[in-house]
Amino acid sequence: WPRSSAGVIVIEDEKILALDLGEYLTLPAGGSDAGELFEETARRETLEETGIEIEIEERINEQINSIGRVEAIFRAKKVGGELNGNRVEGEPKWIPLEETFKRRWRYDRDIESLVEKSGS
Repeated sequence: WPRSSAGVIVIEDEKILALDLGEYLTLPAGGSDAGELFEETARRETLEETGIEIEIEERINEQINSIGRVEAIFRAKKVGGELNGNRVEGEPKWIPLEETFKRRWRYDRDIESLVEKSGS
């Protein structure tokens, strides 16, 4: 079976937490380890990739993503940390919402819909 994955939408001061890979952006997200809950995956991946500690607030989406994984996306808030992730997946940044809607997202993710579902 394909590995499941989880990611987050974190919005603070009209900016979204994202990883900038140059030609596109991606949400903090990644594959679940064996026995790991979606929420645990989302917290771990966000910390590893961005240096930001989060608190999960609500699951806003669940789907089979474009690479065949069951994926859960959560609304979360920052509770600690500073931008300094591992940079393997791109440079972690706070991107103004206006800019995020104009940029291409990995897997052609519909970021506007996810932001809307997050209530932000």
